Amino acid sequence: ITSNGYAEVTRGDHKGRLVHHVVMEQRIGRPLFYDECVHHINRDRLDNSINNLALMTRSAHARLHRFEDDLEGKNIQRNRDGKFK
Repeated sequence: ITSNGYAEVTRGDHKGRLVHHVVMEQRIGRPLFYDECVHHINRDRLDNSINNLALMTRSAHARLHRFEDDLEGKNIQRNRDGKFK
């Protein structure tokens, strides 16, 4: 488990890689592109079943998390320059 709470492969060809990345790459049959990421639908970072993973662009992933945070009242305020407080 990484310091961020994700499962990491510890042996073999994928050693040092995140499990959810390897699972998605096997599903789609190619490596992830630079602007792609894998989202855990139920937010459980250790649930790496393919049914819990969604392939997204990095920008769509950021928008999704901002939307989810807004729904939960976890708004991060910005100052007048647009920087996070």
